[in-house]
This record gives sequence, C-alpha cells and structure tokens, in this order.
Amino acid sequence: MTIPLFLLLLLPSAPSATGAPRRRIPLTLEDCLVRALRYEASLQARGHLASAAEARIEEAHGIFDPVSNTRGSWTDEKTPQQPVQVGPQLFDQESDQVNIFASTGITQALATGGTYDLLFQASRFRSRFTTVNTLVVPAVVDVDHVEFSTTNLSLSIRQPLLRGGWTSIGLEPVRRAEFERDAAVADRAVAEQTLLYDVHVAYWNLVFTRDDKEVKQLSLGLAERLLEINRRKVEVGASAPVEVYQAETEIAMRREALITSDHAILAAEDRLKALLYPFVERGEWDFEIVPSTEPPPPWSGPLPSWEDVFENARESRPDLEKARAEVARAELALHTAENGTLPRLDLEGQIGTAGTDDRIRRTYDDTFSGDFPIHSVGLFLSFPFGNVGPRAREAAAREDLAAARVSLRGLENTVAEETRAAVRQLRFLQEKQEASRKSRELAKRQLDAGEVKFDAGAATNYEVLGLQEDLAEAMTNEKLTILTHAKALANLEKVQGTLRP
Repeated sequence: MTIPLFLLLLLPSAPSATGAPRRRIPLTLEDCLVRALRYEASLQARGHLASAAEARIEEAHGIFDPVSNTRGSWTDEKTPQQPVQVGPQLFDQESDQVNIFASTGITQALATGGTYDLLFQASRFRSRFTTVNTLVVPAVVDVDHVEFSTTNLSLSIRQPLLRGGWTSIGLEPVRRAEFERDAAVADRAVAEQTLLYDVHVAYWNLVFTRDDKEVKQLSLGLAERLLEINRRKVEVGASAPVEVYQAETEIAMRREALITSDHAILAAEDRLKALLYPFVERGEWDFEIVPSTEPPPPWSGPLPSWEDVFENARESRPDLEKARAEVARAELALHTAENGTLPRLDLEGQIGTAGTDDRIRRTYDDTFSGDFPIHSVGLFLSFPFGNVGPRAREAAAREDLAAARVSLRGLENTVAEETRAAVRQLRFLQEKQEASRKSRELAKRQLDAGEVKFDAGAATNYEVLGLQEDLAEAMTNEKLTILTHAKALANLEKVQGTLRP
C-alpha cells in the first residue's frame, strides 16, 4: 500500500515547528547507508583510533633506527707551581696540559634483541712540564714537552642469549603494535556493522510509520463514509440516532490514532536523521525524509542452513577477529613474560684497530692499516635471587591468556546462537508474510460483505465498524511483517559480518 514517490511529492508537507511547510528530501536506503558511513561521529572516532594504531606500528619500528652519536671536546688544564720531592732533591714544578678529543659513531638496536656500536675516536694530547731547581744559584729551569695522538676504530656487539634474546622478543613491540592495530581495525568494523544495521532498522521503521498512517487515514475515511450513510438513514427514519453517535465516537478515536501516527513518524525521522546528519545548528533537521526504496521481496528458494551461516560468520565477523587479536596479543605477552624469568646471559664481542704516534697522520695510517688489531669476547651473566617479580608477571600473563581464550569461545557460542536465530526468524517471516497477506484479503472480503449486509439492514453499525478495524489491523500487520522481513534480511548479513551499503 505504499504511495508512489511522485504522488508523495505532490502531497502537502507537514508543517514544521514554526508553522511553515517542511521541505522534502527523497532518500533511498543506499543513500542513507552511504551518508551514515561518511558522517556518523562514533564511526569516525573509531577510524581515527585505527589510524593512530597503524601509526604506532611505525613508532615501534623506530626502536631499530640507527642513531648517530658525535662528540668533541677541548680541555686545557694548568696546575700552579708546587714542590716536588725527588730523592734528596726538592724542585718546584708546574704543568700545562691540553687534550683535544673527538668521536663519532652509530648505535643500533637489532631485531635479535642485541645492539651494536660502531665507533671512531681520535685524541691529541700535549703537555708542558716546567721544573725549577732553586737549590742552585742561579736557579736551573728545565722544560719537558710531551705530545702524542691516538685514534681507534671499533665495532662492539652485545647479544642476549637467554633473557631478551632473539627475534621473538626483539620484535615484541612491533608485533604487539600490530595486534593492537588489528583489534582497532576490527573494532571499527564492528561499529560499521552496527551502524549499517541501525540505519536499516531506522529506515524501515520510518517506512512502516508512514504506511501505518496511510492505513489509519483509510480507516478514518471508511468511518466518515459510514457516518454519512448513518446520517442519511437517521434523516429518513431508517436508523436510530445512536448509530450516528457510535460512528462519531469511532471517528474521534481514529483521528486520535492518526495524530499518534504523526508523532511516530516524527520520532522515526529523528532517529534516522541522528544517524545521517550531524546536528550543528538549530533548524538543521527541519525537513521531511521521504523514503523511496521499496521493501525487498520475500525470500525465494530454500533458506541457507544455520551451519553455513555460522561458518561464514566465523570467517567474516569483525568481533571474532578482534577477539582473536586479543588472544594473539595475550599469547605474545605470555611468551615475553616467560622469557623474562630466564637468567640474563649476554655475549659481548669487540673488534677494532688503533694507532698511537706523535704525528696525527701516522696514527690514522696505523689505525686503518690494521697493524694493531683489537679483539675481545666475553660473557655477562646475571640472575636475581628468588625471581619473584618475573614469575608473578608470568602467572598474570597466563591468566590473561586463559581469559582471552574463554572470551573467544563464549563469543563463538553467542555467534552460533545469533545465526540460528537469524535463520529461524527468516523462516518464520517467510511463512508469516503469506499468512498476513491472506488475512488482509479475507478482512477486506468480510468488510465488503458486511457493508452489503448493512445496506440491506442485516448488519449493525457496530459490526461494520468492527470489520473496518479488523481490516486496518490486518493491513498494519501485513506491512509490519513485510518490513520486519526487510530488517531480518539485514540482520542475517549483520550476524555474518557482511553487511555493506
């Protein structure tokens, strides 16, 4: 009983709160779905959170960025004249020392949990010692000069062998950030599925309220026609005035129902607008939505089995993906905690070359020629007595993993229940649509027959009004069944996580 769109556009618009006619905006269901995905605030917020989680993966990779370290210093140290005892001799001595130092290198953390340092150092040392022998006359002044340069190039590596070692631990921050990203993306997908389903429900609820108003207008028109018939019968003395009063009472009640339907339409409109249009300024929602999408036809062919729907849901449901990401994150946390209970045993190694000479150029030649190599290797062992903290962290991580697995299993049970209910609801509505159609047809036939009997004087005014109510109720039930079927189709996709615009 849906009025065609071009006729709806010709009907007068309902007045706004200010009394002026409201503008009309025809919207298809697809228009509403696309607009909701674009403007709904909570979905946008979850999208930003997912983008932030993606950026944190890059942040976690940043711990493996090489770091350049460069240092330079100049030191000039002078000491005042002070007595120096050398055997029986006593001298006065002062000194002036200058040290120039520079180093540059690269440090980088490795995915294996270790680190390396590549370092080049160069220094220039110059000193001047002045010794004054005051025991002889005249005093003897002796000046000693010491000047030399050193350079060295070294590569140092430290690799944990137990605690904190190897890629399963070294890459833990990256993997944890990836699981958090997966959970954030799945959380957004859950919100998207919920939003799309809410739009479906709000759209078909609005369609129903508008169709229900048409039914109530039709019912009011039937009652008004019956009132005119009763008035003519009273005028000619064929009926008692009570028949008119009875019809007028019924008209008043049906007008009240029509007012209630107008309120229901406005409430349904606002619910849909809240999902589609961000409310910023007063009057922004002061328009009428005209739905232009017809309800889908009844399901043709056999319904899918709930087992097939459940398997699709296990593969596609974003809340299951989020729960699996939580389990994987808990497994990673347990592995890290178990590793933390091990002793620390690190392998340390260094290779390099060095050079020393009073000429700076010669030190470079010695260093890079490799004539004076440096090699070292060693082990560093450390373990706490009792190991209370690490073992407590391991126990907590084990319980967190158990909780995550139980939550995943519980969610799978919920999904199984939802898929069974969705398929069962469709089967029920498939049968009910045919039954409600037949009920409406029979109610129409009964009303037609009752009106014929009323015209012939074989039926009362009360009986005809009752038959009118039966027809209106049957029409409303049929519309409600059709639109509940439309929402059930959307719910079937939602329980599988495949709802799309």
